[in-house]
Amino acid sequence: MPRYHFDDMDEMAEDYEMGDVEDDMYEEFQGRAMGYSDSDDEEYDPLNGRANDISSAQARKGKDIQGIPWSTLSITRFFGFAFLVNKSIAAGKLNMTLISHCSVMLRSICIKPLRNLVWATSKHDVYLMSHYSVLHWSALNGEKYEVINVSGHIAPCEVYKNSICLQKHPGSLLEGFSQTQVSTLAVKDNLLVAGGFQGELICKFLDREGISFCCRTTYDDNAITNALEIYESSSGAVCFMSSNNDCGVRDFDMEKFQLCKHFRFPWPVNHTSRSPDGKVLVIVGDDPNSMLVDAHTGKTVHTLQGHLDFSFASSWNPDGQTFATGNQDKTCRIWDIRNLSKSVAVLRGNLGAIRSVRFSSDGQFLAMAEPADFVHIYDVGSGYNKRQELDFFGEISGMSFSPDTEALFVGEKSHMASKRIQKELLDLQRDPPASCSAGPVGEDLFHWQATIMGPSESPYAGGVFFVAIHFPQDYPFKPPKVNFQTKVYHPNINSNGSICLDILKDQWSPALTISKVLLSISSLLTDPNPDDPLVPEIAHLYKTHRSRYEDAARSWTQKYAMG
Repeated sequence: MPRYHFDDMDEMAEDYEMGDVEDDMYEEFQGRAMGYSDSDDEEYDPLNGRANDISSAQARKGKDIQGIPWSTLSITRFFGFAFLVNKSIAAGKLNMTLISHCSVMLRSICIKPLRNLVWATSKHDVYLMSHYSVLHWSALNGEKYEVINVSGHIAPCEVYKNSICLQKHPGSLLEGFSQTQVSTLAVKDNLLVAGGFQGELICKFLDREGISFCCRTTYDDNAITNALEIYESSSGAVCFMSSNNDCGVRDFDMEKFQLCKHFRFPWPVNHTSRSPDGKVLVIVGDDPNSMLVDAHTGKTVHTLQGHLDFSFASSWNPDGQTFATGNQDKTCRIWDIRNLSKSVAVLRGNLGAIRSVRFSSDGQFLAMAEPADFVHIYDVGSGYNKRQELDFFGEISGMSFSPDTEALFVGEKSHMASKRIQKELLDLQRDPPASCSAGPVGEDLFHWQATIMGPSESPYAGGVFFVAIHFPQDYPFKPPKVNFQTKVYHPNINSNGSICLDILKDQWSPALTISKVLLSISSLLTDPNPDDPLVPEIAHLYKTHRSRYEDAARSWTQKYAMG
């Protein structure tokens, strides 16, 4: 669990006005969204709220890697800080992809995540946390699909073959969890493991249906799962280690689905890395000193001294001789196991703590990430003297090299959507639209339920209609998904509750609000559009036998919307 010292640089790193910059960007985009045509920055699509792919050649020529048209905005990416550009790695050696839709919703949580929420399993396949979903994103087609959704109830499933249960394990928590807030993630060897803020562990084999294993590491108040590492044991079994805020490191065997080892330390453990030969662990946490411990016994082999604050990250070079530790003192230190008296290199960040460090699988590169805006990639062969600086706009939720070192994927977290939604909620509470109301379902800011009273001059009069609203992560640049939960007899509303309304499709604008959407839906109940129907049969009846249509609509309203 991180500790924050608000000296001049740490305060800038952790609390410089990122939110104000995002607000300014949003206001400018909102004002220009409907008339954006004069800019040379065609790579940015304001209605979609994201960049088209920016090639490495364009980036080398100075094009913003996120496609943000800074030249057209009154603010710049240099707001609040400045930095020096160092000697770079040879251009084109490494392809870097920014995953801009990666986000982490941490409501009612007062600490920041430790940035391990992006994992690449190939140069085309990335797993990441987005809101309450673990997603698989393809770099080939830019599409993503949901692997796990933890917003509701999730539990291990039992798989049977020839009446034999293949997936039932004694240590598994069969009742599962509800609304798990995921704090860390790991994906490797066809196994996905997610850790939660209450000590939850959720395991899924990607080639099997459902969840394979659930357990809670501890019921301690400090139960946060800070980091996970999946590895293959000397016997070939797939295992993983869990680093927790309760001062423990736990080793699980996924062949048997059982806890094998539990090592305890005098401070919360933020990250653990296993040496390539499996003999030694690097343990870092809420102490300036890190530890090398025996992987089999948990006994301390050496105490690493040099950092000035708490450490968040660690990584072994595949050569098995050197490893890296990332610290809140804004440095990453490189250590050589053959001489541990002092670090062999000290790599410094620009703004804040080093939250994540990763060696590439071939040992050629080391990447280290700050809390926001900067990822540094070092050429290991040059003695860490050459580096490339990835400079973008946003908080970093994780990073991962592809196994073949062809790509580095970086997750970026934006607060823009949540801030806009919170503002709309406040506006609705202050000035609710006539005959409508709306608000979040539980603590999920991105999922609302609305009610619309049937208009008095319509066959829906007297009815109370419930509507579900789901906001996308790139709201307001993308429209919300709105569905009726109450059955409605209407030419523009089908049996699934889908609504045919132009402002929810191609006519959406970031200037629109949920209040305006609800009023438009209410107007649609009064004045249907039979020329653009979702239900052609009802549209035909509306055009040819209006009285029969109104009788059917009243009947449905009485049956489904009146208690």
